Amino acid sequence: EDGNQFDDEDPFHILLMGETFSNPKVNEEYVSVTLSYVLSMPSEDAREHSKFASEQGMSCLGTWTHKECLNLGGQLMSRDIVCRVVPYTEGSSSAWQAKEAKDGEPAPSLEPSSFE
Repeated sequence: EDGNQFDDEDPFHILLMGETFSNPKVNEEYVSVTLSYVLSMPSEDAREHSKFASEQGMSCLGTWTHKECLNLGGQLMSRDIVCRVVPYTEGSSSAWQAKEAKDGEPAPSLEPSSFE
């Protein structure tokens, strides 16, 4: 099967890119209002995604079908929101991605103070 062929019903993500904020007329408030309008996202969630993308360079806005992502992504881009539509993926079962260790113990802390 050709890896570039997707079914309209396959799950995809929309990523909000930090590049959005390089446009001088676009700010976090504008992005959050746009996310709420286009995606029907609750305003507090939209503010969090907008702030995160602005500070960290991207934010995963959610998962929809491929067809829905293309439609919603197009609506966002027409409103000066830089976004990417990417295939859905789950985290792997690799030990380094696990939330808990095998025996049920919490994974080690990644806080810098835990390495001292």
